[in-house]
Amino acid sequence: MEIAVVDDEKAIREYICGLVEEQQPESRIEAYATGEELLISGKQFDIVFLDIQMEGMNGIETARSLREKQGDTVLVFITGIKDYVFDALDLYAFQYLLKPIDEDKFAEVLKRALREAVRKKERRVLFIKSRNLTLDQSEILYIESRAKKVEIHTVGQTIEIYATMDELEGQLGEEFYRCHRAYIVNMDCITEYDSESIILTNGDRAYLTKKKADVLYAALTVFQGYCLQYFLGSFLEARMKIRWNGLYVAGLYVVLRTVMVWYSPPGYEDYRMTVGIIALSLCILSALAICFYKEFRSVTVFLVVSFQAVMDISSYVVAILIGKPGNKLPDVWNWCVREGIITSEKILTLVVWIGTVVVLILQYLIVALLLYFSLKKIVRDFKEKNYCINGTELLFILTPSAVGMMICMLLRIIMITLEDGVPKMLYDRYPILVIVIPAILILSLLSILYGVKLFQDMIYWNREKSGRIILENQISSLQEHMEEMERIYSGIRGMKHDMKNTFAIIQCLFAGEEGRELQEYLSELNRGLEKLELRFRTGNTIVDTLLNMKYHEAVRDVHGLRMDADKLLLPQGIEIHSYDIGVILGNAVDNAIEACRKLKTKEPGADAFIRISSLQKGNLLILKVENSFDGQLIRRRQEEFPVTDKADRKSHGIGLANIKSTAEKYQGAVDFKVNGRVFILSVMMKNERREEDGFRSDR
Repeated sequence: MEIAVVDDEKAIREYICGLVEEQQPESRIEAYATGEELLISGKQFDIVFLDIQMEGMNGIETARSLREKQGDTVLVFITGIKDYVFDALDLYAFQYLLKPIDEDKFAEVLKRALREAVRKKERRVLFIKSRNLTLDQSEILYIESRAKKVEIHTVGQTIEIYATMDELEGQLGEEFYRCHRAYIVNMDCITEYDSESIILTNGDRAYLTKKKADVLYAALTVFQGYCLQYFLGSFLEARMKIRWNGLYVAGLYVVLRTVMVWYSPPGYEDYRMTVGIIALSLCILSALAICFYKEFRSVTVFLVVSFQAVMDISSYVVAILIGKPGNKLPDVWNWCVREGIITSEKILTLVVWIGTVVVLILQYLIVALLLYFSLKKIVRDFKEKNYCINGTELLFILTPSAVGMMICMLLRIIMITLEDGVPKMLYDRYPILVIVIPAILILSLLSILYGVKLFQDMIYWNREKSGRIILENQISSLQEHMEEMERIYSGIRGMKHDMKNTFAIIQCLFAGEEGRELQEYLSELNRGLEKLELRFRTGNTIVDTLLNMKYHEAVRDVHGLRMDADKLLLPQGIEIHSYDIGVILGNAVDNAIEACRKLKTKEPGADAFIRISSLQKGNLLILKVENSFDGQLIRRRQEEFPVTDKADRKSHGIGLANIKSTAEKYQGAVDFKVNGRVFILSVMMKNERREEDGFRSDR
C-alpha cells in the first residue's frame, strides 16, 4: 500500500510516519515537506495524509491539483483549526484529523482509510451486452433513462444503449445511487444538491425522486385532495347521495396525482412536457368534477382552473420565499463548526438532516395553509353559487386564474437556465427575482380572490339596477293612478257633501206624518254616506286613504291591534310629494304590522299598537312611527338595518332601504331606536320642492 505524509513541520511529519510504520509495517511510506514536492514527484499514492496550513501551496490547493490527476486517492487532512472542514468535504476528503493527533483516533482513521483504498483498487466494470462494451465504473458520472433507451454519461462521452435501469443498477457498485426512477448517479461525482436535484462534476443536473418514502409530499397530496372535495362540494351537487362522496373524490385525486408524478419525466427543460403535465392535471380535476358531481356548468370550468392556479401559485411562492433561504443552511453549519458549536461529524450529520426536514415541513405547511385559506375565501365570497354564468362573465372571473396558471407554467420552463453549460436557477442569476417573482405571484393570487368578490358585487349591482328600473316604471305608473285617485276622491267628497245637504232639505219638506217612511229611508242613506268617511284625517288625501287601507288590513290580520294617527298632521301646501310620504308611511306601517303580528303569535295577550305622529320645525318635517314588538332585534356589523327573519330573505331590508332612499331625495335621514319592547322609526326631510318634481299634492 503506497502512503504519503505531507507536512511542513518535521516533527509532526516524522511522528505520523512512525504511527503508520507501527500499524502498517508492510506499507511503503514517503514523506514530503510541501505540496509542491508531492505533485512534482508524480507518484501514485493510495493514501495521502495532508496538512492544510503549509507555506506556499496549502493543503486545499494541493488536494485540488492531486484530485485532477489521482481521483481515487484517499485523502486525510490534518489541521490545527476547523475553518477548512467544508472545503475538505468539497474535495471528497475521506477524513480530517485535528492537531495534536490522538493515537487511538489515528489508528481508527488509518484502518478505515486502508479499507477504502483496497475497495478503490478493485477495478469495477459495467458490461453492456447489446454493445459488447465494458466500461470502468469510476468513469461513469450518471445514467439517464430516456423513453426506451438509456444514456450512460461518462467523463469523455455519452453512450446510448437499449437496456433497463433495473438491469444496470444490479451491476453497479455501492457508490452508485438511484436518486430517481430515471437517474442513477455516481456519488463520487456529486458537487452539490438541494431538495429537488443533484449537480454533478460536469455541471449536469439529475433530479431527486419525490416518490420514495416522501411522507411529507404524500401528506401534502392528501391535504390537496381534501381541499379539492371541499372546493367542488361547496358549489356542485354530488351525483351519489352518500356520505362518503367527498372521501372518494379526495382518495381518487391522491391516487391519480401520485401516478402522474410517478410517471412524469424529471426536470422542466422540455416546455412541451411542462404543458403536458399541466394539461394532464387539469384533465384529472375535470374528470373528478364530471364523474362525482352533477351538471358540468360554467362555474365548473372556473373551479378546475382556479384550483390548479391557486395550488401552483402557493407552491412557487413558498418554494422561493422559504426554499431559497433554506439553501443557506450549509453556511450556518459551517459557521457553527468554525465557532466550535458543532464538534463531531455525527452531530453535524444529524443537524444537517434536521435542518433539511424542518425546512421541508415548513414549506409544505405554508403551502397547505395558503391553499386552504385561499379556497375558503373564494367559497365564502362566491355567495351566488347557483347563479347561471354567461360567457362574458365566465371570461371575467376565469382570466385571473388562467393568467396565474400561465405564469407558473412559464416559471417551470425558464426557472432553470444554462450559464457556461452549468444549470443555474433563474433567481441565482438575477437575485432581484427572489422578490419580484413572489410579488407577481402574490398579486396574481389576490387578483383571483378579489376578482371573485368583484364578480359577486357586480351580480348584486346588476340585480339592484334591474330592480330599480322596474320599480321606477311602477312608481311612474302609480303616480299617475294616485293623481287620478286624488282627483276622483275630491269630486266624490264634494258630491257627498252636496247629497247630505239635499237629503236634509228633503227631510224638512216631508216633515209630516205622511213623509215618515221617506225620512227613515233618507236617514238610512245618510248613515251609509257617513260610513264612507275616512278614519284618519291628516290633511293629505293620499295619506288618509293609505292609512285607512293599512288599518283595515291590520285589524283583519292582527286581533286587538290599536292604530293611532291623531298626531299625524301634514301642513297645507306641503312641498313633499304625497307619493313619497306614502312610500315612507306605507313601508313603515307594513314593518310595524309584521312586528305586531309576530308579537301576537308568540304572546296572544300582549298589547299590540302602532302610533304615527309628525312634527314640523321650520322647514323640517319629522315623521315618527312607533310599534310594539317581541323585543328581539338582530343586528350585524356590516348591515345598516336590522336583519329580517322572514322566509323571503332576498327581500330583506328593501322597505327600510326605500324609506332611506326617499328621505335622501329631500336631504333627509332615517334613524331608529329601541325603547324596551317598542321600536321607534324616525324620518326627517326638508319640506322643499325638488326642481325635477312634476306635481304636488295640496290636501
